[in-house]
Amino acid sequence: MASDENPSDRGTALEPEITATRSPNAGDIPLDAGDLVQSQATIELRRTIEASIPRIIDLLSDSDKGLREEAVGLLWKFSEQAEFRSAIGGFLPHIVALLEDSKSEVRIAAVEALSKLSEQPEFRESIRASIPTFVGLLTDADRDVTWAGEEVLSKLSEQSEFQESIESSISYIIALLKSRNVHVWSNGGRLLSKLSVQAEFRESVKASLPQIISLLESTEYEVRWATARALSDLSMDTQLWHPIEIYIPRIIALLKDDDWRVRMECLNALPKFSKQAECRPYIGTSIPQIVVLLEDNEYQVCNNGLSALASLAEHPEFRESIRAAVPHIVSVLKGTRQYVRRDCAKTLSTLSEHSEFRESIVTFIPDIIASLPGGDSWARMEAVELLSKLAEQAEGRE
Repeated sequence: MASDENPSDRGTALEPEITATRSPNAGDIPLDAGDLVQSQATIELRRTIEASIPRIIDLLSDSDKGLREEAVGLLWKFSEQAEFRSAIGGFLPHIVALLEDSKSEVRIAAVEALSKLSEQPEFRESIRASIPTFVGLLTDADRDVTWAGEEVLSKLSEQSEFQESIESSISYIIALLKSRNVHVWSNGGRLLSKLSVQAEFRESVKASLPQIISLLESTEYEVRWATARALSDLSMDTQLWHPIEIYIPRIIALLKDDDWRVRMECLNALPKFSKQAECRPYIGTSIPQIVVLLEDNEYQVCNNGLSALASLAEHPEFRESIRAAVPHIVSVLKGTRQYVRRDCAKTLSTLSEHSEFRESIVTFIPDIIASLPGGDSWARMEAVELLSKLAEQAEGRE
């Protein structure tokens, strides 16, 4: 007796069917045997990954830098998948505890891991409680740890969940400018400038300016140096130009500071402040002092002085004062310090791009030619390029 069963249905009738979780927008979706195996394999893989998370966190303390970095990367990748966040979240206290590990490399690995994990909203409340610890890392004995602390605080400051805690630390960050450790105060000043460009912190930084300016009177050169650097960094925020404007004369006074590093930072800051028109009348009075510093005993002061003149020349109101300094620049060009000679030639070349300076510079062509013999090749090359540029300008090619 022949069967009424369709042979084509026989195979499918023998295959098991599994009903998947019902979707609110669809009916039951059957999975065939292959799908079931794949689903089970996925479940097993996830269980394996979850079970490995404690071991991955242990690798943050490994002596091998590559393994520590790999652990940070794995935690970050796994945290991007919702199914692993609960497992990772349970170990956050352990990672936070590593911020106080005796080994600096472990502290750095913990900072990097928490920085990555902060990208997930689920972890932010736990990480927020660690803000004081991150701030404490800014005074760490290891400079790489202080840098890591500054980096993570800068990153967290962009997320609303952390801003209140970080804002409450601004006074502490300003106090870092009093440190005699260059890595501590430089990271503190840099962090302060990064915070100031964010609207959420700007008012607090602005209100702290008198406190910062008062540090210029410190008897410790490191503090004056740190403060001058911080003010230079803060000048990058155009919203702070007006409140800083009234302090420009006090900054200019530091051009006569006993310590060359303080003089160097002031020279670095003035061109930045000159971008604000209201600051220029103050800065114009400093040009004779800048010219004097071209003969400073420290090369970096001379270099910053020449760079300052070249930058200030971008503003027409300074050009007459700078033009009067051309003979002095040529005089320094004829000196014996090779790097300074090179920088003088380079500065004259930059100034020659403005018509107001060309006549004065051309007058000194014999002196420039006389400076060519001897000295290093870089100084001679800059002088030759200057002469070449002047020749092109005379021919009307520029």
